Amino acid sequence: KSSNFKNVINVEQFTRNNLRTVFKNASIMKQNVKKYGKLEYLKGKVVGLYFDEPSSRTFSSFYVAVKKLGGDVLSLNDSNSSSQKGESLYDTLKCMETYCDLIVIRTGLKDSLAELQNKIKVPIINAGDGDREHPTQALLDVFTIREERGTVNKLVLSIVGDLKYSRTVHSLVRLLSNYQITFNFVSVPNLGMDEGTIEFLN
Repeated sequence: KSSNFKNVINVEQFTRNNLRTVFKNASIMKQNVKKYGKLEYLKGKVVGLYFDEPSSRTFSSFYVAVKKLGGDVLSLNDSNSSSQKGESLYDTLKCMETYCDLIVIRTGLKDSLAELQNKIKVPIINAGDGDREHPTQALLDVFTIREERGTVNKLVLSIVGDLKYSRTVHSLVRLLSNYQITFNFVSVPNLGMDEGTIEFLN
């Protein structure tokens, strides 16, 4: 698994090695955005944002990121796309790929992106699918821990709240398992960590 993969679908794509590269580059970009306000990495590129379920924070952060990196945005959602007329996610993305250099997708459909990634010509980034994964949020969380604490390795980490249905938690735990982490999981009984994640950790 090299660090230059085409799509970001789930956190299993990441290893400690390619995370180091991603975080190093993110850190440089962060400094440069602070310094210059706007960069030109995405100059001349159009990034499609397709969100078939509402998410103000994720949508806004991607929108602003594309703009700060010098790109243009094509934004579609459930109310302004042809999914209103019964068009499938595949059909919508096939249409968008003709206009876009990259598509960021938030969908309520579980596991749909793993199947679609080989059928879509442009790179796709998963911005949350079903109750499964939210890799970009998990990457941001680990990046923040690294920036604030100086390291991720050998930390004791408590994750508190809805552990069962939170896709961010599912992705975060898997991503953090690249490091030596001691986890504390805290929740009310019926929102405890799902079996799949517990099996993964074991």
